[in-house]
Amino acid sequence: YIRMTEILRGVDGSQTVLAPHHGFRKFVQAKATEIGITGAIQRYHHSDVRISYEGTASQVNQFIHFLDLCRGHGMISVVDQVAHHSVEARRFHDFFIDRDLNYTVVNGGRLLKGTYSDGNEFDK
Repeated sequence: YIRMTEILRGVDGSQTVLAPHHGFRKFVQAKATEIGITGAIQRYHHSDVRISYEGTASQVNQFIHFLDLCRGHGMISVVDQVAHHSVEARRFHDFFIDRDLNYTVVNGGRLLKGTYSDGNEFDK
């Protein structure tokens, strides 16, 4: 398996308004689940999100292609790769939205909206 960690900068979740899953994190979660990717996504800082994901080489390539399409449509400004590892076993069992504020603060993020919303405000 391949495990990736990335920071997606300049995320614009408003473009998911017509998608079945409103909000960028929910939109990404749905696609990851469809592909078979496991991992987590969380708000990181202002309009940035942190994403850790894993899967087979084929699954990861499909997911990277999806993120490239999001960038091409202006939903993401920049993708910064933080880590890339080959691993023997998956750490995650599914793909989830991490709403743990303490985790965000420990990792240097700063929450600007207060408590996390359920995505209806098209949050990151």
